[in-house]
Amino acid sequence: MAHSDFALGRLGGARSRLLAEAGLADLLARPDLPSRVERLGASVWASAPSPVAGRPADLEGVEAALAAAFRTETRRVLGDLVGADRRLCATFFLTLDASSLKGPLRALARGLSPAEATAFVDPSPGFDREELLALAASSGVGAVAERLAGRNSPFAPVVAAHAAELLRPGGLLHLEVALDRVAFGSVLSAARGRGEDRAVLRSLAAVRADLANAAVLLALGGGPEPGDLQVPGGERIDADRFRRLCSLSGAPLASAVAAALSDLVERGKVGALLGNPLVADHVLGRALARAARAAGRRFPLSIAVPCAYVLDLAEELRRVRVLLRGTELGFPPAALVDLLEA
Repeated sequence: MAHSDFALGRLGGARSRLLAEAGLADLLARPDLPSRVERLGASVWASAPSPVAGRPADLEGVEAALAAAFRTETRRVLGDLVGADRRLCATFFLTLDASSLKGPLRALARGLSPAEATAFVDPSPGFDREELLALAASSGVGAVAERLAGRNSPFAPVVAAHAAELLRPGGLLHLEVALDRVAFGSVLSAARGRGEDRAVLRSLAAVRADLANAAVLLALGGGPEPGDLQVPGGERIDADRFRRLCSLSGAPLASAVAAALSDLVERGKVGALLGNPLVADHVLGRALARAARAAGRRFPLSIAVPCAYVLDLAEELRRVRVLLRGTELGFPPAALVDLLEA
């Protein structure tokens, strides 16, 4: 891997400033937004603004600062890489971009106002918060495709191809799977060939495909015949297993998915949380980050190390946002504990 010892040291230092489980629990225990912002000041999210004296805390301003901090960190990670390593990492991050794009599209499918769409926006290495909010405020999916084409996004053609189907039954899910396929196609193409980094990239791509298929199965919940919704490339949930699991729903489906992903998620309480739609995305997101960390331990000089850090960063940002929004909306802390345990 083409990096410096300084870059590795900086990654290690940055990882130590993640909140992790203990920090998130402390954040949840704080009594109000100002004290939560104060707690963020001792972490990698320190750029979140302190409320101005005499004025109420501004959740939207805090979220914007958190998104900016995430983008700053991801740019720093890529900036420490050179040559093929930077290209391989940037290609892998297309899988995060695909997930990020689903937020504005879900907001459009639900007819949400720009203010309501904010909750669906999670920035990624390729899309900042303002870009995603602009996409969510578009007049329709066709306009989203035009915006993406204007920035030469690889996702523009597939969004345009599905524009007329978004509001039809199953249209949104088909578009989300199509976005994942675009990302996986780019990753698998980049991963061809020899070398440790490309082997790591193939392994992470397989994990990501398995988790994408798990998310589709949980979204279907034993509904009608799903058609062509399986993402190829998975090793734990291949085409045959995907078809078998399509007939399940509820607790049996959550248990079967957890069994299929037994090396990625704990089959006890965490596996059971797959049955909770509000928590399942976090379980699957953490599973990918966990797999990348394990790859980084096996191959400490590979792209697994920066990939794992960015994945941890992205998942922690999602958790912080849910905790801040949930507490501001008056959700009791007990209702958010599952999120911390996912």
